[in-house]
Order: sequence, then structure tokens, then C-alpha cells
Amino acid sequence: MGDYTINLTFKKEQISEMNNGGFKLCFTSGVGSDTNFNVVAYSSTISSSVKIFWKEQYQLAATKDQFSSGVKFTVSTTAADIKYKDVYTLPPDWNDGTISQDATIDPTSFRFVNGTADTASAVVYKVIQGKPTPFYISQSPVFSKGNETLTPKLKVALWFQKDAETGTMFSKNSTAITAIDFTNQMSWTGTWNGSSFVAS
Repeated sequence: MGDYTINLTFKKEQISEMNNGGFKLCFTSGVGSDTNFNVVAYSSTISSSVKIFWKEQYQLAATKDQFSSGVKFTVSTTAADIKYKDVYTLPPDWNDGTISQDATIDPTSFRFVNGTADTASAVVYKVIQGKPTPFYISQSPVFSKGNETLTPKLKVALWFQKDAETGTMFSKNSTAITAIDFTNQMSWTGTWNGSSFVAS
């Protein structure tokens, strides 16, 4: 599977307004049946043209942190490659997780199992701008001996956020998110109309 791409163009006055105002262009990808977005996977100042690209290649890691909007989390284990129908099991001693297969898992999902005596959160990565990047954390912590089934969606989000930093958890934004569905497309070209991103 090749790269998915977003190509954006911005006007001179938009560049001045956003960059001088401390706003960052943000991007992330969704997980779950309600397509939840909760980690800033990419943030940058803008220029006349911006390209964001990614692959649907996943990794999974664990963190002792819990979701908290506006905060960065610290990953506790090394990220491991994971595919659909795989199970990532976090061992009791918080060593790196192991990967196994489970044929009963939905064909577009994988599972995080918490084998520790504590709560833990799953951190999902995909290859963004050429490198594995976290884009989602468990919305609620996974309890001891519990599990969470994760279903990445081909739906991404673009928005502007003041003083945004890559890797920060979020639930509220300074402007509304524009969600873009990539189920039937590999690339999308758009512009900013002052309140949302629109196809061009």
C-alpha cells in the first residue's frame, strides 16, 4: 500500500495570520466506531503549500499515563509492529509487549491486553511523514487483566490550534476539526476557507 497524502495550499494573508497568531496546522487519524481523535500526530506552521503523508502501517506501545487533554504522555514500552487480528500483550513486569494472533478479532482491528497489576493505556502509532508517530491513546485506561480492541479508521482530521505541540492529547480545539474520509481515496487536495478545510 502506498502513501496517503493531503496537499494543502494557503494564501499569503492566511500564512501571516496563522503563523503570527501562534496557530499550528494539526493532523491526526481516528480510531473506533465513533472515529475518536485524541492525539496531535503532526503540528506545524504553514507555508504556501503543505504536504502531509502517511502509511497505514501500525505499531502499538503501552503507557502508564491516562488520557488528559492538553498534556503530553510518556510511552513506557518500545513500540512493536502490529497488524490486524494481532494481540499485543503487556506482561506483568512492564517489559515490552509480545505479539500473537487471534483469528476471532475483527479483520480491521487489533487488541491490547493489560497483563499488569496496574491500569495501562494503549498508544497506537502509524508512519506519518516517513516515521512511526503516535496518533491515538486509549480514551479510558485499560484495567488490570483487561483488554481493549482498537479499530483504526481511514478518517483523518485537520484543524488549527494555538500553541499546539505534536504528541499532545486533546479534546477541544480553537477551531472546528475538518474530518476527511480516505476510505475510497488515496489523496486529497484542499484549502482553508477561514473556518474549515475544503476540497479544491
